Amino acid sequence: MKLGNYKNLTVKKADTSVSPDELNSAFDALQKENSILIHTDSRPARAGDRVILDFHGYADGQSIPNSARKRFRLTLGSHSFIPGFEEQIIGKMPGAEFDISVNFPDNYAVKTMAGKEAVFRIHLHFIEEQILPKLDDDFAKDFSDFDTFEELSREILENLTAKKEEQATEQMQQDLLTQIINDSQLELDAHLLEQLQEELRQEFEEDLQAQGMTEEQYLKRAKKTPDDIDRECLSQARRRLQETMVLNAIGKRENLYLTQDELNDAMAGLAEEYGVPSESFADMLDPDELEGLKLELLCGKAMDFICAHTVMETE
Repeated sequence: MKLGNYKNLTVKKADTSVSPDELNSAFDALQKENSILIHTDSRPARAGDRVILDFHGYADGQSIPNSARKRFRLTLGSHSFIPGFEEQIIGKMPGAEFDISVNFPDNYAVKTMAGKEAVFRIHLHFIEEQILPKLDDDFAKDFSDFDTFEELSREILENLTAKKEEQATEQMQQDLLTQIINDSQLELDAHLLEQLQEELRQEFEEDLQAQGMTEEQYLKRAKKTPDDIDRECLSQARRRLQETMVLNAIGKRENLYLTQDELNDAMAGLAEEYGVPSESFADMLDPDELEGLKLELLCGKAMDFICAHTVMETE
């Protein structure tokens, strides 16, 4: 391989300041997270309410498969249904029975319904109004570890700023690695590439299982095919190998090394993360896993070296 230039590269520093809108959005989310729902029969449904309803869909006079639900809970304004569905429930009183007409989107996942007009018969049982708590000192005392809302606000601002800084750092590192990779000549090991692609494919399937979703369900929602997933995993595998190759080469060229204390600290952190005794964690790793951890740590040191020799440009 031929390693490209990795010193005195330039990247733009992203703005990590938190805007008033971003802070207000965080406050809104906190309010909704700690809101309560009050049953009401005295007024029509409006945006933000949660409604309990029965519905059944029909197209061309025939029942649409899997389109009927009983006692379904829906938050109006969540946009979780096809366009026009939720909007036509707004203004209806509890106990009302009515029909609404909608058009399925042209790109709807169920091809037989794409672009079709449908009628849904609705029975609106109940309305639940969302009551938001007031953002004040009492709110801070009830829902946080702080005594004043000012202290809570400061904590939220610090967390938002830290998250934006973390995202900006990750993006900067990716931009730097892209520059180095594009300036390098790399020959990827076909066997390693295939092996890593298979590992990423397995991780994808395990993530879906953890979410309680089948691959078929995901593909339908994402409008993708198994070949699309394979290509994405291959692209990710290629990028990972490229990154590892250039970082490993930089580490060797700059004589970067890993001390035993650094390795011990890393294993202690992993042991705490997995909830196992730190003194026995090393024995749990097989030789390949230990070498993989060492390589990951050395690549991290190489990335730190690159960043330390980077010219930052403000936007």
